Amino acid sequence: MLDFNVSEEQQRWRAIARDFAEKTIKPDVLRRDRLPSAAERIPWDWIREADRLGLRTLGVPKKFGGAGADVLTLCLVGEELAVGDLGFAVIMDQCWKMAHILSDAMTPEQQERFIPPFVKDPEALLRSASPSPAQAPTTRDTTIRPISISAPPPCAMAMAGSSTVRNATSPTAAWRSSISS
Repeated sequence: MLDFNVSEEQQRWRAIARDFAEKTIKPDVLRRDRLPSAAERIPWDWIREADRLGLRTLGVPKKFGGAGADVLTLCLVGEELAVGDLGFAVIMDQCWKMAHILSDAMTPEQQERFIPPFVKDPEALLRSASPSPAQAPTTRDTTIRPISISAPPPCAMAMAGSSTVRNATSPTAAWRSSISS
């Protein structure tokens, strides 16, 4: 028999996300949405607070310092964050999705090289990107290698041809990386 009840752990994470959305996101979302520059609208303060609460690394395996949350927990938390701001929920969802994918796709050596710096840096974000159709490779290159975005501390890597994982160390770098993909 399937159990559709939400576990105590899932309830705890959902409550943390709900409280964060109510106290941090909602009071500031309209002001942030009206900022003239897209780069200014990147919520670095929310990202740092989400990190402090454990939300940014929720999808990272426990052995690397994350919560190792399952997909249902991530959905519950993402839904609560989206009530405050859908764009912010998408930022967190990208981190969770890529953390799951990369921890499954990486060799143990790659995991040790890339996941701990992501966990350690409270502003590190993971995202996927695809090249434009004109730039799409004919074969999928899944080589994982460091890339340079901006100033240290680097927490960056790329899966060329399929996904790009970046830590934008400034709002400008984040904006440039988002519009260049």
